[in-house]
Amino acid sequence: MKRILLLLGILNVFFCRAQQRMLPLNKTNSDSIQADDYLKDLDNDFKPFISNWKANYDDKLIMLRIIKVPKKVFKEGFGKNERKYFKDALIIQHVIMDKKGNIIEDYFSKNLDVYKIISNTYNKGLKSASFYYSGANCGVGSGSINLKMIDSNHFIWSYNGICGIWGGCPKDTDLTVNIPTEKDVIFTKQ
Repeated sequence: MKRILLLLGILNVFFCRAQQRMLPLNKTNSDSIQADDYLKDLDNDFKPFISNWKANYDDKLIMLRIIKVPKKVFKEGFGKNERKYFKDALIIQHVIMDKKGNIIEDYFSKNLDVYKIISNTYNKGLKSASFYYSGANCGVGSGSINLKMIDSNHFIWSYNGICGIWGGCPKDTDLTVNIPTEKDVIFTKQ
């Protein structure tokens, strides 16, 4: 009897795992994603972006570390309508310095939960990745960033921010958006 229960338990574990669908990241319509699906970068489309990058803008230097995080948890909806699924994602950690080398903003970390910028979508035809930027202090400047590959060593950064401050921001908080806000900033692979 113990052996039968053990066998049933093992089969149940394999059966439950077999239920997770693995779908191609860039060919799956968001309406077709079900709970616990895994959207995987099967074609290695993210590979050209994964590296360290550098650009100069407004008398500042920005360095990016773009990292692929496999099977990152994403949630959509609320309450009973909440849906959790997994997706390969790119995160961007960044550090910004003034022309004297003083650090203005630093999100470089070994901890992959330290980031302000995460990928949303990838367009294979345009060789372009879209990212969500959560904003500076109090969410100021949150919006989208688009990275379009020029060649294997350069991409163009385009930012589209949303104006406004999310509630509850303490008085005297620095509300400066330090990332490049102008369009077409060219980054070079390091």
